[in-house]
Amino acid sequence: MHLAALALVMHFARGERLSEMVSSSDRVAWILPKIKLENARRNGIVIVEDTVSVTIAGLSIVNADAASATIHSIATTVTLDVPRRKSATTSINAASTFRTDGGHAALSLSPVDAALADLPHSDLHLGAQWTTHERVLTKLGSGEMQVLHTVTALTSDSATISVKGLGAITGAEYDLPHLLPGRMFISGTAVFDRASGTFVREAYSLHNSLIKPDGDEHIGFDEHENVAVTTIVESP
Repeated sequence: MHLAALALVMHFARGERLSEMVSSSDRVAWILPKIKLENARRNGIVIVEDTVSVTIAGLSIVNADAASATIHSIATTVTLDVPRRKSATTSINAASTFRTDGGHAALSLSPVDAALADLPHSDLHLGAQWTTHERVLTKLGSGEMQVLHTVTALTSDSATISVKGLGAITGAEYDLPHLLPGRMFISGTAVFDRASGTFVREAYSLHNSLIKPDGDEHIGFDEHENVAVTTIVESP
């Protein structure tokens, strides 16, 4: 059976409701020469920041047309600070407007948001590729990321998009100019549901680093994060 070309444009209907869960596991390690590392540990300094978070959101489509949708979100995030054994809960109740082609006016995006930004307008087939360039803000600083997308699976129901992004951290937002430039990387997949016109599953691994030689050893920061997003669409 010949499959119809994939039009990778999200579409929403007024009154439509969505449920979304985002889970994240993020570890940022402080890289130090061995003697300094041992001294820091003896002084009770946390060497590896380890954070686990889960966000549950209820989304409702307030207005929608072919180009954009206004989405009202009520979200609760529970965050666990693993080394300090502390947890915190935050809530958001807000409305935002999204473009259906993933376009944006933001000065910078998170690496996960950058993965599916600026979707192509042309029809796609199995094996199709496209590249985007996004300004990204990581937890270690900002920079530009080049993201390669590939359609790796295509059925009448869904499409799987492979995502690989690589870039340099050049911004000194965190006052670490002596460690620049750093590296940013993201790899993962996103599943697009053709019936609902929505990405329903996303899974990414991120690796960001600011590491420089310090004599025979190294100094800096090394971050590894895993993020999973699941979205369920309910008809109005």
